[in-house]
Amino acid sequence: MRDRRLFEDVSQVLHKVWDPIGVKGIPGVENDEYQSYVAGVIARMNAGCSRDQPASYLVSIEIGAMGLQGDRANAVLTAKALLDRSRSSGLR
Repeated sequence: MRDRRLFEDVSQVLHKVWDPIGVKGIPGVENDEYQSYVAGVIARMNAGCSRDQPASYLVSIEIGAMGLQGDRANAVLTAKALLDRSRSSGLR
């Protein structure tokens, strides 16, 4: 149950905060657009409490998997939201 909640929380933050391809708010697009990246984000969150590891991972996805330039500032903002949410909910 705890793992499922963490997965859902991370997926929601990726959709609402990170959203590098801009699908948030498009009718018919569910929160699962970025689910394939959730496990990697969780692994990096568990590897340490710094924002750097999850943020670097998100930028590497933007560049390598999505062909974007990468938005470090947004990735750091997303990593902060992820870590804040996991700490406040007792997850991780």
